[in-house]
Amino acid sequence: MEASIFVSYSHKDARLMSELRAQLSAVDSGPSIDAWDDSKISVGRDFRAEIMAAIERARVAVLLLSPSFWSSAFINQVELPELLMKLRSRGLVICLVHVRRTLKHRHSQLGNLNALNEPTRPLAELRKPQREQAWASIAEKILSEAEVGNRRSNQARIAASAYEAFAAKLRFFCLKALDLKSAFEFLAATARYSVSDLDELNAAISRYNPGIEELIVRGKDLALAVGRELPRDLGEEVDELLAFALDDIHRRHAFQLNEAWLTMSRLQRGEVPPDRIAEVSSAMDDHLQPHVRGVSEKVPVLQRRIDRVAERVAQL
Repeated sequence: MEASIFVSYSHKDARLMSELRAQLSAVDSGPSIDAWDDSKISVGRDFRAEIMAAIERARVAVLLLSPSFWSSAFINQVELPELLMKLRSRGLVICLVHVRRTLKHRHSQLGNLNALNEPTRPLAELRKPQREQAWASIAEKILSEAEVGNRRSNQARIAASAYEAFAAKLRFFCLKALDLKSAFEFLAATARYSVSDLDELNAAISRYNPGIEELIVRGKDLALAVGRELPRDLGEEVDELLAFALDDIHRRHAFQLNEAWLTMSRLQRGEVPPDRIAEVSSAMDDHLQPHVRGVSEKVPVLQRRIDRVAERVAQL
């Protein structure tokens, strides 16, 4: 995927924009980096939609600052808010270039961003040889940022792929846990302990076990692989997802539900004295219900947390 460079500028600074375009074209950046400005919009196309799509693709944004830039309603009401949102949400790199003298950026949301040239020596005030030299230096810095963005993009795709594999195992576990929970819920509500009940319970356990075995065997390796590719806070959240599935759901609830199967087997085999059947059955149900509720409540929480991390990974 190309690491696109989005250039925001006032059309009153079109001559300076063309100088930047020439410098970016002159530097051999390879096919993986594309510099985009609104001159690439074909006649008849939706101007705003094309710009928003270009911002969405961008890894680097270059702002050519001037009084005309700040007086442009479209830049201030459309482009800048979108660029700043991308800066916050997925780390879009914003490069400031002073093409004409202006101090407004110091008092704006751009004030804490670094400029690629001195605001006291805007490009329009330089003689042509000095300006060409300055543009060459600026173009090199922009392309360097774009190459970093390209690497980050590749790393993000690797992270997304790793998380997708991990999340698939967790989601499979969720389905199996709910499947098991449903079977126990049915059995806890009935007073009959027949062979068919035991068969259904056994089948539910058989459906659950492959899901949990897969998670136990591969979950930790997958979590470690994901953690290496994700930012630290997301990697820690992946570890927490695995712990929540294995400890809070499996060991605390679903694993304990197997005890009910043993109790029912004893009832079925006639190992419980007749005068204690009602007592044992009631005790089993009392033991079962909190675990049924636990699985019912926690699996949806796990599913939401899986999806929340997936959304954050998609924004990398």
